[in-house]
Amino acid sequence: FVGSPDRKLKKVPVGGGAPVVLADSAGAATWGANGTILFAGPGGVFTVSSDGGPVTHVIGRDSVSGAARFAQPTFLPGEKYALGTVGGAADPQLAVLRVADGVVTLLGVSGFAPRYDGHGHILFGRADGTLYSAPFSLRKRAITGAPVSVAQGLHLLGTSVHYGVAGDGTLAFVSGGARLRQLVRVDRSGAATLLA
Repeated sequence: FVGSPDRKLKKVPVGGGAPVVLADSAGAATWGANGTILFAGPGGVFTVSSDGGPVTHVIGRDSVSGAARFAQPTFLPGEKYALGTVGGAADPQLAVLRVADGVVTLLGVSGFAPRYDGHGHILFGRADGTLYSAPFSLRKRAITGAPVSVAQGLHLLGTSVHYGVAGDGTLAFVSGGARLRQLVRVDRSGAATLLA
């Protein structure tokens, strides 16, 4: 899938062909193994099938703590829960969303753009451009230890930090400020290799 400049969520066939619009207004999105796409939009968080069909409202924009919004959703394994950010740029907090009913639980740690690494940790950014890792219990859906810095100098755009983690734990991120960007791969020992 791809988020396009017109803010439409589209699915594009790998082999070519016309894009299919799945939702008319979407921001950050995550595609689950079960074919469900969870995405943030102007009115809150929604789901839609990767095959298309109706868009289902999960949680309203102002449903958490009376005023904060749930943003930057990424599925946890099983697609019943998603990590995300609550609060906005001034005080972003990590949270877990129960997709079935929109219940949000704060994790008690500040940060944004959280992702599960597949190996018992979540990664997340902070405003100083540092990427952190913290031990995370999938069963309890809770952070179980202190966050540790794993990379510094990441490129930030508001509360977006540009990184990805593969199933084997390989980390890739964009470093530098708005004018300097470098794509690097970081192994589990913390050694960075410049990719481009």
